[in-house]
Amino acid sequence: MLGESLPALIAFMTRGELGEEIDRARLRKLNADAARAEHELAVTRGEYAPIDVFERAQSNMCAVIQANMRSIPQRAVIQLIGETNEALWKKRMLAEIDIALTQAGNPENYTKESITNEQYESED
Repeated sequence: MLGESLPALIAFMTRGELGEEIDRARLRKLNADAARAEHELAVTRGEYAPIDVFERAQSNMCAVIQANMRSIPQRAVIQLIGETNEALWKKRMLAEIDIALTQAGNPENYTKESITNEQYESED
């Protein structure tokens, strides 16, 4: 038994292969501990959203995009009645699409409070 441990101790003390392996293992453990502590701190600070909040935000975002995109023809028809210039049609339609997507991309639509408020309003 002592015969097996002595070469390992010598290798460790002289920074042989086993000593380097132990150092790498210690470094991996330190990195894992640091990552775990950073994650716990982020959770404590509220930097991570619960899955159900994220799912509601995604659902809300899709609904906003759909509503905004579906309202484009209604808004664009007023501007394009009687218009025959194809370039002008394209320009105005692209502008309406940009407006719809910009409004849908507004982060204020997807705060935890706005999603919670919409959830309560839909339950009434």
